[in-house]
Amino acid sequence: MNQFGDERRQLLSGVYDPEKTSLLLHIVRNFHPIILGVSYWHCFRPWQVPERKINDNFFLLAESGEISCSVNGEEKILRRGELMMAPEYQPHSFGLAQKCDRCSHFIIHALSENVTQINDFCNFARPYMTLHHADSSFVMLRRATALRNHSREAAAKLVMNWLLAFVMDEAEKGNFKLQGAHSGDLRIHTALAFLKDNFNQPIGVRDMAQSVGLGEVRFRDCFYQAMGVTPGCYLQRYRLIRAAGILARWNTPVSETATLCGFTRTAYFCTAFRKYFGRSPSDFRKYNLASNI
Repeated sequence: MNQFGDERRQLLSGVYDPEKTSLLLHIVRNFHPIILGVSYWHCFRPWQVPERKINDNFFLLAESGEISCSVNGEEKILRRGELMMAPEYQPHSFGLAQKCDRCSHFIIHALSENVTQINDFCNFARPYMTLHHADSSFVMLRRATALRNHSREAAAKLVMNWLLAFVMDEAEKGNFKLQGAHSGDLRIHTALAFLKDNFNQPIGVRDMAQSVGLGEVRFRDCFYQAMGVTPGCYLQRYRLIRAAGILARWNTPVSETATLCGFTRTAYFCTAFRKYFGRSPSDFRKYNLASNI
């Protein structure tokens, strides 16, 4: 009893076992994808997107009708509240199912901020999932889509909030598990924080090593052992992914985008961007601003 009556605070400290607690905390702290866009579609027969591979992570969420999908050879018909998730470069196709004349759905494109060999979106156990809160998901994504033409940044924040909640739901159900390089070395976490705070500055591997008090050679070895890529490669990939986020949201000139992401020469930035994404920065922007499909 207290001054307000018989109220009892519930700590919920035993809801998750240690392994699940660690996973959920890791997601909250480290899962920060770059949202390229969100869009809402009404489709009618004939409508069929043939098999393709794209250089971002693709979500299709069915709101109405029946949508026949295939991801890497695995087929399913989506109905309201179900979704398809195709990681980057995974073959996928979709279209109206037989005997269905119309459908509505949302589409999301995202990039993983994790620039090691393991794409965060490959951590899902399967390509097809069911929304835990379908109605509220559709409300949030409809809101994001409505705001997209007024503020791509605001729309991206709304989608990011939805996506984080969705990943947490899937992790609780055992459908999202970590794999690949995740370091428990505090020095690596400190170096990554330094990189993300200063990627737009002319920093290099030596600066990253100095941020954790290691010699450059020793730091290279520790970083590669923990992350599976060299620190220089990680830094460049991170800069390119941040640049992609700018290109997808704003009309910033390519030269300014390069500078904002730590590149000192625009020509080198354009070459590196095309090599990583398969498109020039200008074409990447046109692709995302025009169709977002």
